[in-house]
Amino acid sequence: MSAPDEEPRTGPKATPGLGHYGEISPGVPRYGQYAPPGYQRPAADPAPAKSPRSGRSSGPDEGTTVKRAGEKRAARQTPPRQVEIAFRLILGAGVIEAMLVVLGAIAMVTPGGQSTARQMLLDAGLKDASLLQPLLITAVVLSTAAVGIYVLIAFQIRKGRNWARITGAVLAALSLLSLLQPDLITAAQMLLGIVAMVLLFRGPAKDYFRR
Repeated sequence: MSAPDEEPRTGPKATPGLGHYGEISPGVPRYGQYAPPGYQRPAADPAPAKSPRSGRSSGPDEGTTVKRAGEKRAARQTPPRQVEIAFRLILGAGVIEAMLVVLGAIAMVTPGGQSTARQMLLDAGLKDASLLQPLLITAVVLSTAAVGIYVLIAFQIRKGRNWARITGAVLAALSLLSLLQPDLITAAQMLLGIVAMVLLFRGPAKDYFRR
């Protein structure tokens, strides 16, 4: 203690050292405090990029993985050359069937077409002329349905649907029955279908459907 008659000492006040109450940690000032001379704010770590779909942070490795997965998916969806050829062959058979639909429609509405159809009916051993119109209508309906089946199977085969390949193989086998009464149009359709099925069950095409 100082004597009453002694004057209090005067002089510069001591500056708080590092780690005093004015700092969060040595050299880091508290919010609202002046930074000490030479203080540099630590650089913030860059925020990781977020995936646009899931919102999760994704690093460079994840982006590479996603890119590779997309490339594999694109390669898997691209049909090999044999599948493309089979696709066109089946569509070709469908075009022939569509021509039969047009010819059947012409036979129903034109005198010349009805005369030709009547002669074909007589050649087949059917002499009842009243059967001509119902037979023509039935033939047109069945041919129209056949066109739809050709188109459906062709596009599903191109997408790699194995059920379409099996269905096409069954129909190609059934088309062999047309050899009992062969004609040029039916023989052309049968040949296109069989060649297409042979291509679909060999080499890269077979692996394409296994995926």
